[in-house]
Amino acid sequence: AIRLHFTEFDVGTGQVWVTAVRDSETEYLGPFTSTGPRASGAFWTDYLFADTVSIIFKHDTSFNTVGAPSFSVTDAVHLALPEINSSCFRDTSCNTSDLPTARAATILLQTNKSGCSATIVNLGSGSGDLFAVTAGHCLPSDVDPSSITGLWDFEAAACDGQANLANSARSSGARIIGQNHDSAVIVFDYFPHNPSTGAPPKNFYFAGYNTDLVFNTRVHSFSHPNSLPKK
Repeated sequence: AIRLHFTEFDVGTGQVWVTAVRDSETEYLGPFTSTGPRASGAFWTDYLFADTVSIIFKHDTSFNTVGAPSFSVTDAVHLALPEINSSCFRDTSCNTSDLPTARAATILLQTNKSGCSATIVNLGSGSGDLFAVTAGHCLPSDVDPSSITGLWDFEAAACDGQANLANSARSSGARIIGQNHDSAVIVFDYFPHNPSTGAPPKNFYFAGYNTDLVFNTRVHSFSHPNSLPKK
């Protein structure tokens, strides 16, 4: 999977598309116009699940500006799942009756620097915002907040089976609203959806919390170690 970082983006009413071919089908991102979706002249695209991508620029000849329409691609991120021994982890698709459906509150977090796990949390009823908590070291000082992408539903379809990132619902872009070395809180710019189908996550949960500690209570820990499918 590949995503691109556009900077100096100013194409007026022209259109920029990013395309790739996967399974004999052409997939598109865009059109991106004016100064980009964040109106800042800089943004990260979503992922395209292919080894190579192409950029198409459609110029609007009626666009009158000082200088020609412009954009640069300054960075690219290639997302590849690591080959590691996952026998230390229990696949969440095994014995699902023993695990809470609310494990869906755990998502895979990707940035222009690294991948981590995060948990969607309920920080305020009716706020309308989508908050997530992750480890503080997952968001170093040089991370680009617009590159933060949450991926839902990254879970094997069967016990110890394969998981398909391309089918995951995603939310791109976030703001870091609190951080120390141990933890960080972000709020996503958009609610998640599958870019191809527009569908929301299959399961959408917020993690609740309280300060009461009850000893001998059974707990579960869910994560995406080394960006693996949910364990």
